[in-house]
Amino acid sequence: MPKKKSLKRKKKGKKKKKEYIYNYSIPAYEDPEICTPKVTVKIALVSPAFKELSMKVELPINTRLEYIKKLVVANHKGAVSDLFFVKDKNFPEEILDMSKKLDDCGIELLPEINLYYDFKPVTHPTLFS
Repeated sequence: MPKKKSLKRKKKGKKKKKEYIYNYSIPAYEDPEICTPKVTVKIALVSPAFKELSMKVELPINTRLEYIKKLVVANHKGAVSDLFFVKDKNFPEEILDMSKKLDDCGIELLPEINLYYDFKPVTHPTLFS
């Protein structure tokens, strides 16, 4: 019996991968805590002006007013409600929106910024006994 011929297959070579050339460069990383400008914010009660209730804090310009609200509530030991901020205590009708950042509220990069706040005190029945 004659031998069967084996089918020889051609070996296929590996395809070369295409190298992609990108047309952009990756910018250098800048730490936001270092490159974000900071301002000193003096936070005080509208009236009466108590020295114990005012504070001076250095914050980045992109800080939300909600964070400042938390600082004020912590300063009052949680005994405040309906807290609002104004830029000028002579115009209390211009209340700042709590969801905005300092730079969105029109606060500029000055050495020191004054923010005034007012609130309603928390009343609780256990406080009267």
